[in-house]
Amino acid sequence: MIPDVKTREEIFRYIDTIDSDMYGRTRNYVSGAVTYLSPYISRGVITIPEVIKHLRAVNKITARSEKFLQQLIWREFWQQQWFCQVDIDHAVYDTSHLQSSHMSEAIVNGQTGITQLDAGIKRLEKEGYMHNHMRLYVASLCCNIAKSHWLEPAKWLYYYLLDGDWASNALSWQWVAGVTRQRQYFMNQDNINKYTKTVQKDTFLDQPYDVLVTQAVPNVLMKYQPLALKTSLERIQSDPITPSNEIALYTSYTLDPTWLMDQSIQRVLLLEPSHFDQYPVSQQVLDFILKIAKTFIPSIKIWVAEFDHCLKHCPNSQIYYQEHPFTRHFKGHQTKRQFLVSCDKPYFQFFKYYKAVMKSLSPLTKRML
Repeated sequence: MIPDVKTREEIFRYIDTIDSDMYGRTRNYVSGAVTYLSPYISRGVITIPEVIKHLRAVNKITARSEKFLQQLIWREFWQQQWFCQVDIDHAVYDTSHLQSSHMSEAIVNGQTGITQLDAGIKRLEKEGYMHNHMRLYVASLCCNIAKSHWLEPAKWLYYYLLDGDWASNALSWQWVAGVTRQRQYFMNQDNINKYTKTVQKDTFLDQPYDVLVTQAVPNVLMKYQPLALKTSLERIQSDPITPSNEIALYTSYTLDPTWLMDQSIQRVLLLEPSHFDQYPVSQQVLDFILKIAKTFIPSIKIWVAEFDHCLKHCPNSQIYYQEHPFTRHFKGHQTKRQFLVSCDKPYFQFFKYYKAVMKSLSPLTKRML
């Protein structure tokens, strides 16, 4: 489960307990030794460069930690693509094979008949968590078996995830759907059984891969429904914001407790209704965002408003904010995002980015290249 930590120091002590060898050997299994660190990374409490710097400091970057490093770098790879592109929501690709822009009702309800996928969907709704391998399975089920356009199903998954990260989410769904590469990702029942350690048989996925690629949409998945995802910000009582000389604006992705901590400054978590209209999250996710904001930045105030309203309310204030694709419309003093390697232009192939990162970590990682 997600570690219940109260400080960044506790997070790094938790990182020290991670068995990277066990992680590398079992991470693809739904019951494997995963880290549950991603909610704190996606919300900006810690960063991937900081995690890797810490691993270096405690001599934990070894050949046995390569798989753990790869997963961190995958997340950073998706992020650098997003930062270097204005829009990742409207990728152009051939949609002639698709049946709907909406989701299969059976998938939404966790009633596909694929026992482990249904259980993963119900756990997602209950706990805000889904194993990475399960995410690939569900994305493939939506896009390549039920033949839905990737965007709405991706927003559905994002809606529930405590570690929701639109770059990792959207670009992973595009990868599965074959938008950003030459082929789609498929799984069959044998593969699901292997990585969930089950023995289900005689399902619509109990087929060789060459059959799955060409088969029609199974009857159980043929009913599609538009989704009504909504974030209820009306329940949140905004704190009184005092027009002051300096205001540090945070978002749900930039909750860095160390940011500008040497300055006496009014700290405000800005929740923009327009943002949550476009990228809604569940009440559980919203509660988690508020919890970690108040836990890690105790003096922070909560403000439900648009950025333009902030400018009008505080016309003489110096506004500080952190770089993020969701803050491109902010104005003021921007703190640049730090990546493992420069992203002046995007790396469109993961291996090239991975190789650049590993070279930057040399000599520790020479034997991993």
